[in-house]
Order: sequence, then structure tokens, then C-alpha cells
Amino acid sequence: MRNKLFMVIICMILLTGCKTAETSLGIGDKVTVELETFTLTDAAVVTDSAASGGKAVEIMYITSKLKGEVKLPAGTYRLTVYENAPDKSTDAIYIQINNLTPLRMSVNAHGAYKPCDRTVTISVVDEEIPVNVTITPSEIQMRIDKLEFEKLE
Repeated sequence: MRNKLFMVIICMILLTGCKTAETSLGIGDKVTVELETFTLTDAAVVTDSAASGGKAVEIMYITSKLKGEVKLPAGTYRLTVYENAPDKSTDAIYIQINNLTPLRMSVNAHGAYKPCDRTVTISVVDEEIPVNVTITPSEIQMRIDKLEFEKLE
């Protein structure tokens, strides 16, 4: 009985949280996704006090892959990736949204977590269908911190 009550309470909290997020997300609001929550292949979560949440994903192999799903309320969003790379020759990644052609991007400032030089605009029509995000390296030895979805409309 105690376990069933606990599960009901957890489900109510989760459903309430989702409903609140859906109705309160306005233009200019941002949803941040920490990449250490993604499924990682040949990549490692590292502790980094400069990263949001104190952790980032380190890309050390060309075979590295970060893959995850993000549920967002209906609307148009600008997706920004934040990364930290030691120099210009180790800062490029590819980001693929759903089954679209991957987009190459890099960070112009090195030695700190900064937004990549390009962003992706995506439209979410049905909030029940998650946005699939895959990140793979074009170069290696960088750390990727987070994704930021800014609601445009």
C-alpha cells in the first residue's frame, strides 16, 4: 500500500510539473537541457565547476555520440549548444535534429563555455512528439555543456 501511494504522489507531481511548464512557457523563455542526461557513446560525464550544473560531457573520440529526446510545448524555438574547447582545431561538432541533415557548428571563444557560432531553429507542432537530438564530433577534445531552447513564438 505504501509503495502504491508513493507512486501515485510521484505521478501527480510529474504530471503537474509538465502541465505547468506547458502553460507557462512564453516568448523569450528558455528550456535548458543538461547533456549528461543524454545517452552517451564513447563520451564521458566529467565534473567541471565552470559548466552549468557542475558537469559536462567530454568528447575524446571521433566515434563519440550524444543522443536524447526533448519534449517541448508547441512553438518555434532557437536551439543553442554550449561548449568549451581548448583551441580552434578541436571545437567543431555536428548536431542533428530528428532525421534532418546534421549541421556543423563550432565555438569561437576558447577556454570557457560559450554558445556555438550557429543555432538551429525548430518548430514543435505536437508537444507529445519528442524532438530527437544527436550530437557527434567533427573534431575531438572538447566539452559540451548544455542545450538551450529559446521560445521564439
